[in-house]
Amino acid sequence: MVFLLVSGITLGLLFKKNRWVTFYLFIVLWITCGWSMGHADYYSYTALFEESKNFSWSLMEQPLFYGLMYILNYVGFTIQSVFIILGGLSAILLIKSSMDYTVYPNYVCTLFIIAVFFLYITQIRNYIAMAILIYAIRYLLPANRNIKKYIISMLIAAGFHISMLFYLLLIPLSFLSRKKTIMVTGIFTVALFVFQRFAYHILSAIGMSSYLVYLETEYETTTVLIYDVYIVAGIIGTMAVDWLIRKYRTTNITVSRDIIDMTSLIWKINMFMLVVIPLQSITIESVRIYRNILPLNFVIFSYLILKRNWKRRKLRYGKVEWLGRLMQVGIVSYAIIYSNLYIYRQCYETLVIPILENNLLLR
Repeated sequence: MVFLLVSGITLGLLFKKNRWVTFYLFIVLWITCGWSMGHADYYSYTALFEESKNFSWSLMEQPLFYGLMYILNYVGFTIQSVFIILGGLSAILLIKSSMDYTVYPNYVCTLFIIAVFFLYITQIRNYIAMAILIYAIRYLLPANRNIKKYIISMLIAAGFHISMLFYLLLIPLSFLSRKKTIMVTGIFTVALFVFQRFAYHILSAIGMSSYLVYLETEYETTTVLIYDVYIVAGIIGTMAVDWLIRKYRTTNITVSRDIIDMTSLIWKINMFMLVVIPLQSITIESVRIYRNILPLNFVIFSYLILKRNWKRRKLRYGKVEWLGRLMQVGIVSYAIIYSNLYIYRQCYETLVIPILENNLLLR
């Protein structure tokens, strides 16, 4: 298992757009997720799978996920089939999106594996929902904007994980300028800081007391601040790349219109993600909201790999090529540090070791 992951990461960083490596990365993603067992949430999912034998409306908060478990249970499959099917579909959507958004899909998938993949293995509902979100972002781009398809996609994603309803708030960003995006973000952020003080009473008053359980999980202030720092660092990183792309565009070198549109949309999405900072103070469960857009950030980071054109151009602050290389080092470092914070420091024994040692296919 270790060899599979290490070889995939190495090949992905060395051969950023090789199609055979892309296929190999799909195999890495599918096998690692689909045939893993014994990790953090595996047994709770097993219990839900057994419970799904007796159909109950209480299981239908995420109807597509629990409906799938009911069907698989009915025809005699095990909980492992859920991971195999959803792990495969998630990997397909993630790789297809990467191939559509950048010429360096292997770079995007490799950063994803380094940074957060292990978390999505154990959070299989969130994994498929996130993959649907990343795929649906295409419907917010000017060239093929289709708000109806985006809404339908988010409702499908919410059928696996209810948190996907949050991303319906991204729809206005498709039409807003950067200046208006900043204004909207400021309004939402201030409103959420106010809501933070009265969250418990407001949820109780509007009949959403079932969600109060998320407010009862308390983390020390230092931990929440570290999470906030990672959001700010990610936002600054994407904006720095966007600045470089736009500066690069001012030269006589041709830059694809698709790249400009994508960087602009990712810039606006990251700006709006500042609202997650007060949300994380309300409930640490909100950490997944920014984490779900990381593949988009990895897409914009891949645009730094434009060596052949950048070698002969200079910016006021030095060679673009060297600036791009320096930023690439920072991006890979960000993925490694992010993984260390969210995975290895917090759940090494309950997540990393079981995934590496308990793969049914590679025992």
